[in-house]
Amino acid sequence: MDQEMLLPLTNKDLSNPNPFRISMARILLMGLSVAPVALAFFLVRTIITDLDASTYTECKAFNVIPSVSSVAKSNQVGWIIVSWWSATFILLTASLYTRLYRRILPRTVRSLSRILTGSLMLHSFSVLVWAHFAHINGTHPLHVTTVIVLWSSASVFLGGSFAIRKYHFAGGGIGLKEGDNDLRFSYLLKRKLVLTFVVTFLFMWLWYLLHMEFCPSLVYSIFALFEFVAFWSFLCYLCTAYFDFYNVYICHDKRLGYYLSEFETQ
Repeated sequence: MDQEMLLPLTNKDLSNPNPFRISMARILLMGLSVAPVALAFFLVRTIITDLDASTYTECKAFNVIPSVSSVAKSNQVGWIIVSWWSATFILLTASLYTRLYRRILPRTVRSLSRILTGSLMLHSFSVLVWAHFAHINGTHPLHVTTVIVLWSSASVFLGGSFAIRKYHFAGGGIGLKEGDNDLRFSYLLKRKLVLTFVVTFLFMWLWYLLHMEFCPSLVYSIFALFEFVAFWSFLCYLCTAYFDFYNVYICHDKRLGYYLSEFETQ
């Protein structure tokens, strides 16, 4: 008996019985979590193996904690590898945020997405430059410029993306429910990380100015501690992209091939 070609009657007939999909959230978490873990490892390694050289300052004050720049200098090869690894996933994250903001932001403020994703890509580029030139002196114009761009771009992305999340959680977005436990946890975690970043960022520069002006012992160490916490806060904030894209998948269908699932405004 010849087999008959039947037309599909429902959407279920069109679906792939064995769908292939990979969680984009897990890919981002796997990629973005490397940097904060590596930074912690490099800090401990520098303290154990290179404390005297990494805490040396021109005024020869006594210090016990190296700065982020000193840690990058002591572990330059490893930090270059981590920076390129992170840059790949940061660019992927920026691309996803561009698509997300285009869907959820009102048309009048949609240009904000370009500013935020641009600042994130600029931050990634500045980290790469910093990693490749970590060996230069801290007063070198290239180092100073890189640090300014790095922290400025991080602040713009952190503040802008959190403002968008707060806007949606407060009911201004499309289809967001305040009772959603995952979104509530995501919002509270982002808020704590932003608050930690702002406080440590401000105190970081205060202690840096005290060090440059008076150079007492341990002041530079306090600056370095605040610097690490601020940097960790930003890196951990990037990892919260897991919650923003937990419903996005790389899918495969016999008819469509590989594609990225549609963003759902939750």
